[in-house]
Amino acid sequence: MVDNTVVLTGSPGGRLFFNEETEAFDAAPALQRLLNRSPSWILRVQKDEPGTLWATHEQGVVTFVPKGDGYQIDITTFDLNNEHFPVVQLLPGNDVWLSTGQSLYHGDQYRAFETGATLHPMIVSIADGRTNAELHPDGPPAVLQLPYARNNLNFRFFAGSYAWRRAPAYEFKLSRDQDEWTSLGTGSLLSFPGLHEGRYHLDWRIANAQGPIGQPTSLDLEILPPWHRTWPAYAAYSLGGALAVFGLLRWTVQATRRRNLALERIVRKRTDQLKATMEKLNDETRNAATLAERDRLAGEIHDSLQQGLSGLMLQLDATLKLPTVTGDVRTRLNVARNMVSFTRQEVQHAVWDMESPLLENTDLAEAVRKITTLIGSPTARIDVTILGVAFPLPSAIQHHLLRIAQEAITNAVRHAAPTSIAVGLTYQPQQVTLSVTDDGVGFRPAEVLTNSMGHFGLRGLRGRANKIVGRLRIESTPGGGAMIEVVVALSSSDTALPQDAASACV
Repeated sequence: MVDNTVVLTGSPGGRLFFNEETEAFDAAPALQRLLNRSPSWILRVQKDEPGTLWATHEQGVVTFVPKGDGYQIDITTFDLNNEHFPVVQLLPGNDVWLSTGQSLYHGDQYRAFETGATLHPMIVSIADGRTNAELHPDGPPAVLQLPYARNNLNFRFFAGSYAWRRAPAYEFKLSRDQDEWTSLGTGSLLSFPGLHEGRYHLDWRIANAQGPIGQPTSLDLEILPPWHRTWPAYAAYSLGGALAVFGLLRWTVQATRRRNLALERIVRKRTDQLKATMEKLNDETRNAATLAERDRLAGEIHDSLQQGLSGLMLQLDATLKLPTVTGDVRTRLNVARNMVSFTRQEVQHAVWDMESPLLENTDLAEAVRKITTLIGSPTARIDVTILGVAFPLPSAIQHHLLRIAQEAITNAVRHAAPTSIAVGLTYQPQQVTLSVTDDGVGFRPAEVLTNSMGHFGLRGLRGRANKIVGRLRIESTPGGGAMIEVVVALSSSDTALPQDAASACV
């Protein structure tokens, strides 16, 4: 009952007002707005003689105390923690009793609610969150200044009064990080696990669902920076950075100098190599030009002189077959025919010595095999043996070795009357060896090489060996056959540069 109005309350959101004077349901907007100010849904409400409205909800009592033209709401004085559905009994003489399922309270403990009259929340403890050590047991100073190692703080508050039935709720605001108040929830412990260095202004107050209660209390605190973020440390950093830059510049200059010296050495080395290569290329060029001219002359001789001599031999052979040619004429024609045949063989030998078509598109080993086939012998067997892995050789070395093999085989066939001739070609990493061995009549090398008359072939072998810086060895005895061997030492560039590539460079 509130005056002449009966309040019928159901589930949250369901409420009716019955006016006993009009005996009809009424909206009662003023009473509806007043009850809606409660943070909890009001179940029962009564009005005592002084005009205070006693309203109960599931966990406590809310009073609406007349003040001026309105009411002041009090939701904390009769806050019954852990007790549900209290009932207010108003007896004559304004005797107020509060009953629950477990307890009975007398209303003479009631005191009118006065905002902020006795509530002055304060800090009673400041502890290090890491060690739980009390930092200021005698109370905080005007400005709390702490080292960075103490930036983990725990604050405990006291409301300033024991009149509350349950612990009050606190709100706080830290000016550096927050602009609005934050609820601490239940309890009176406020923890800051890791504050950055700087100045802070901490405010705290008591509040309920209707808003703050009393005036806030504040504290100024400062967290000092760690040693590595102080001005002396920054000065040391600057000095260290300057020294590091100076050292880096000096090291860079020295490294650049060393690099320049190394580049100069490389340039000198490359220049020397280039000079050696140019000299070698010049030699190859001259050699190639000589070989080209020899090939041209060989072609000219083959196409003109040798063909003419061959035609003359055919004419002489045809003439000798005539029955009318007899006696002294036949003898003289045979002499002329033999002279033409000898001249033709000499011209053919000169042509073979000047040109080297056998080396085109092939290696030295294959060219040696071909030349033995071209020379041939009706009485002697010629065998060619290749040892080692064949690799490309410079064109000059190939040319002279082929001509040495040709000259040695030709001399054996023409002068030694052998039954077998063995040609060997041995490839080794740093040298190549050519040998020609026969079982013919043999000779005395000292006499042949020192005799100024005839035997131009053997002296030619020595000249060719000297041109390719080869070692020529001739072994022979009368009736014991002969062996001619040429050993040519190779440099790394000789073995690494293929023949085609050398020709291209020339």
